[in-house]
Amino acid sequence: MYKIYKTLYRVKKKIGKNKEALIFYEKFQKIDDSLQTSEVINDAKVKEIQFQLEQKQVLAEAESDKQLALASAREKKQNVILIALTAVVILILLFAVIQYKRNKKIQDQKALLEAQNEERAVLIREVHHRVKNNFQIICSVLRLQAGD
Repeated sequence: MYKIYKTLYRVKKKIGKNKEALIFYEKFQKIDDSLQTSEVINDAKVKEIQFQLEQKQVLAEAESDKQLALASAREKKQNVILIALTAVVILILLFAVIQYKRNKKIQDQKALLEAQNEERAVLIREVHHRVKNNFQIICSVLRLQAGD
């Protein structure tokens, strides 16, 4: 329609029918203006959609960054807890080793004391036996002297 009015306007102007040419020019102009207006509106809508899309992308990126930051903080917290637990386990193992060495030393000392105690008991029995023999010898010598 746009091209038809434009063509009719040119034809009527060339043949000298200015009134009819003016009517077709006004119709042509009206359609041209409405086309330009709709193009402007379409451009505005496209730009608005692009803007909204960019806003959504910015919000999505911000949310993604936020999630990454939270994940990073969670990971750091887990690492700290893991390090703390590892330190506690190491301390417990160290304490266990120290206690084992102390118990081993005490057992060794106890075994040594028991061995020394047994040795002394044997020596005391030996001394007792010799003293008893010596008393019997003395008793025998005293009997022999008394019998003479």
